[in-house]
Amino acid sequence: MWISGLAAATDVPVATLKYYLREGLLMPGHATSRTRATYDQRHVDRVRLIRALLESGGVGIAGTRRVLEALETPPTSPWEFLGVAHRSLPYPSQPVEPSDEVLDVLAEVGWDKGPDYLELAGAVTAAMEHARSAGLDLPTDVLERYIRAVRSIAEVDIEMTGSAASPTDALRRVVLGTVLMDPLILTLRRLAQKAVSHEVFGGAQQQPGPTPAS
Repeated sequence: MWISGLAAATDVPVATLKYYLREGLLMPGHATSRTRATYDQRHVDRVRLIRALLESGGVGIAGTRRVLEALETPPTSPWEFLGVAHRSLPYPSQPVEPSDEVLDVLAEVGWDKGPDYLELAGAVTAAMEHARSAGLDLPTDVLERYIRAVRSIAEVDIEMTGSAASPTDALRRVVLGTVLMDPLILTLRRLAQKAVSHEVFGGAQQQPGPTPAS
């Protein structure tokens, strides 16, 4: 297919596809002349992946490029798979020194490992400081409860790689799962808040919708 066909197949404007090509996110098509090229299903799949990373994952051009490069040349260590995923996600622009409170809690649960541990601990510290400065009561035991809750999510994430057919497939599941599942987790959290709030505090009966016209 020509680039116009690729645009139609992916619902992405031609101008955007050309931008992906210039940025090196989308591999070149099969040249038929100096100015024309054809594209196939691999390009369709790549464009859909790029859109998911940029729009749903929110990782930006640089993060998307890192993910795509890693998928093409996967690391040999499963530990490094997570590193690729985490490096693709946005970090605070200004590194924060982790607090003793956060370091102690993370050490207690065994989360004081990994090359980017201190950077992540600093991000936790910054998030807690922002919440507290806004007047939100956030004692240490609440942080510990959040840790227990998110560990179960992490266990599901890692289990998803168990049936991977190859290191490349495992990397794809870890990286894309980490980057693209965050919006899903946030939405599920909001649904859970509504459900638990109704269970604890009660709520108005759901009003029936309008009766469809016959």
